[in-house]
Amino acid sequence: MRYRGRHSSVVLVLSACIFLTPPFALAQSTQPSPPPPAAEPPHERFGIGGAVGARLPGASALALIRASAPVTPKVGIDVDLGQLRRTGRIVSAQVRYLFKGRRADGRGGYLIIGAASVRNDTRTEIRWPDGRIDVTIDRARVVVPQVGYGWDLLSTRGARLGVEVTTGGGEKTGPMPMAKAFFLWGPAVH
Repeated sequence: MRYRGRHSSVVLVLSACIFLTPPFALAQSTQPSPPPPAAEPPHERFGIGGAVGARLPGASALALIRASAPVTPKVGIDVDLGQLRRTGRIVSAQVRYLFKGRRADGRGGYLIIGAASVRNDTRTEIRWPDGRIDVTIDRARVVVPQVGYGWDLLSTRGARLGVEVTTGGGEKTGPMPMAKAFFLWGPAVH
């Protein structure tokens, strides 16, 4: 019986210490550790790849080779060289501005401002009273301003993929909206 009495008195003293300890003392010892630092978004590097898309209306197919490079963490430059069906070669350059920056998972949305150089064919038919038809085709390169919006995903392994929608036009070309999907590959991002 004495043996039990010693243990019960130890348990009673420990219980009293725990229950009578001021609450602020317990709160200090059980506070969680500070959260880990937020993940840093991947940094874009030089990339090269391709893009496919369409010029609307009429759905002229578009195939491009693209080179891309960052200027600052929020600004980048893209240069495209390719073929636009029914029109010929297209050369374009654009500046991207990630107005909200890039998220930690690599996603980003950006505004696009640029210009595209396209061939513009003007066809003129002359119908003569005797039924003869003369056709004149004038070919000229026209620089067309472009504005738009794009969404992309940058992986830490160097891949960047996304979609862009741009519009623009001129007096000789009329409206020139385009939709593009692209994939670029560059050095791994650490």
